[in-house]
Amino acid sequence: GFIPDFEAGAGGLPWGDAMGPNLQDNATGVFWGAFTLFACTTASIMSGAVIERIRMAAFIVLAVLLGSVVWNLSASWGWHYAGWMVTSWGYHDMGASGVVHMISGFFALGVLINLGPRVGKYNADGSPNQIRGHSLPMTATGLMLIVVGFFGFLGACIVYPGTAISWSATQWANIYGMPTTLSTICFNTLMAVAGGIIGCYVKTRDPFWMMSGALCGVISAAAGLDIWYPGLAFCVAFAGGILGPWVAGMIERMGIDDAVGAVSVH
Repeated sequence: GFIPDFEAGAGGLPWGDAMGPNLQDNATGVFWGAFTLFACTTASIMSGAVIERIRMAAFIVLAVLLGSVVWNLSASWGWHYAGWMVTSWGYHDMGASGVVHMISGFFALGVLINLGPRVGKYNADGSPNQIRGHSLPMTATGLMLIVVGFFGFLGACIVYPGTAISWSATQWANIYGMPTTLSTICFNTLMAVAGGIIGCYVKTRDPFWMMSGALCGVISAAAGLDIWYPGLAFCVAFAGGILGPWVAGMIERMGIDDAVGAVSVH
């Protein structure tokens, strides 16, 4: 089950002793920022799916529920060395493919099923219309910024050596305490970006999906970035790039209007 650790929570307050210029603690502030950003990310994933037809008040309620409750439960189960999915099933998700992205994607899918499509998305016979964004350059720029952000996201998911909370005095480690290196994470992330872009290019030849393919690739490969060889990271990401637009078309034909492909990507 889930048991709140109030002492640990109090230790992570922005005004706590562990924050700021504390030469004895080089990690708490990094994790505070990374995990806060992950909470924001869950809501941002949902926001892309439901744009153009949801009330602000309803979105805020859902964002708080997803970012403050739902993803915290999944993280406590599978993104902690003592989580029951890790200890009982051997679950390994270094880059939060499941505990952040999959959880947010399925949460968004449930909201979309109940919310319904945008006005003009479907014709009377049920056939879908393609509603393109107003600016492809702006869309591509935004997607590129997300890709750059993944290097910071994933790099902050490993613990460097020699601090009070480190697993080792000399070796970097993932969130489960298994040894890894920053070089592995960075290069495999790059390979995943390349694999996802190429996979989506093969499938669609569409500029929007090519950049979205970078996200498909990184999210698909993130769980094992710390243990895979670069070639395997590329192949997993390539498969994710192929599947992303295929899933988007499938749910569109089912009458589910995902404005930016958030469900299929995540």
